[in-house]
Amino acid sequence: SVGYSIVGSVNGVICLSDNLGYKDDIFLWNPSIRKFVSLPKYNATFYSHGALGFGFDPVTNDFKVVRVVHPDRNNIPPLVELYTHKTGCWRYISDRALPMMVTERCRQAYVNGAANWMAFHRYTFRNTILSFNMSEEVFSEILVPESITNDRCQMILVVFKESLCLITSIQQGEPRCVVWIMKEYGVPTSWSRLFRIDLSGGLEWPLGLRENGEVIFATSDGNLVSCDHQSRRITYLG
Repeated sequence: SVGYSIVGSVNGVICLSDNLGYKDDIFLWNPSIRKFVSLPKYNATFYSHGALGFGFDPVTNDFKVVRVVHPDRNNIPPLVELYTHKTGCWRYISDRALPMMVTERCRQAYVNGAANWMAFHRYTFRNTILSFNMSEEVFSEILVPESITNDRCQMILVVFKESLCLITSIQQGEPRCVVWIMKEYGVPTSWSRLFRIDLSGGLEWPLGLRENGEVIFATSDGNLVSCDHQSRRITYLG
């Protein structure tokens, strides 16, 4: 059976997609009025690298879905398609793409009216963030903290207290997880390191942050837990 993942949620509307690489169905669902819309079939597909973004344009009062597609590793800049709910169709905006590749099956962090994904630059191979503004329909680059620009580790973007956060994790050497927060969106000098968690006792991959600041982890035995970085208290979530 096919499972579905949440791409994003804005103004009470949830965007859902299949969890097999965003190659099949995409829905917009408003649970409060029990209504959903199945988006029309798009044009380009990908098998490993690509991303979906979902957001709201307050200028046109419209919901939008953007697809960043790398059919193969040589497609940099990527193909880009944009769906607007009012028109009910996709259109190509690939001419606005930047020379970056989003990380494999990257999930968005929606902040300040923009979808944000982890990526790396085509020419320098440095870690970076690709951002797409839903109102202006333009891409921009947001630099990661300078100290981790060239690190080879897992990096995910999440939203914490309406701010963009970056979580890095390294399994080799001294396994550790570090959480960064961008205090002023789009300003690289505003990155601030919040805390570090030493990965031990089965903690493996960070998945996000709870409202209380605890980091959610997948464990080596397949469970979900959250960890308080100060007390090291572990809470099992299932």
